[in-house]
Amino acid sequence: MSQVLLFCCPYLCNSALGQSDTLYIQHRNPFEVNEWITDTLHYPSSDRGSFLYGTTVVPSSRRMYAANRGYWLDKVVKLPCSDSEESVDDFPPPIIQFTDSTLTIDFIITDNCCYDFLCEIEVNDEGDMRLHTLGYGGYCSCYCCFGMQFQINLHDDRIPLKALYLADSAEPILRFN
Repeated sequence: MSQVLLFCCPYLCNSALGQSDTLYIQHRNPFEVNEWITDTLHYPSSDRGSFLYGTTVVPSSRRMYAANRGYWLDKVVKLPCSDSEESVDDFPPPIIQFTDSTLTIDFIITDNCCYDFLCEIEVNDEGDMRLHTLGYGGYCSCYCCFGMQFQINLHDDRIPLKALYLADSAEPILRFN
């Protein structure tokens, strides 16, 4: 009986506590030159894949109802932009490429130079698509332009697009015929 108990005890303890993974995050100390700080984060193994870093797609949000309307934001790429002093009004219009199964939108935004972006799309019942970018990360004392590329998968039962907007702007950056 004691052999069975010794055999089952590690299994039961591991099941009760659950498995966890460790994520080590290293960043510069903002108050000391050339000093690094390492933070350790323990999280349940079931949460694997739920960390966002860099410029990426927000995998699940209230705005992702776009998938129910036939559009799924699959991938986002932050592209280099010119370092000129152009105003936002001087930037070229977005470049849009349609295929049977994808929609690719290249556009330019301006924000803090040290930011990465969390990205989403939103499509309403009227066919208006909004491209959302939320800047996050370290803060710099400069303002830069960023080229963004949204790669969107198209489903057969999608509603037709009528206009394309950047975030919460009142005027569309492009109207579809």
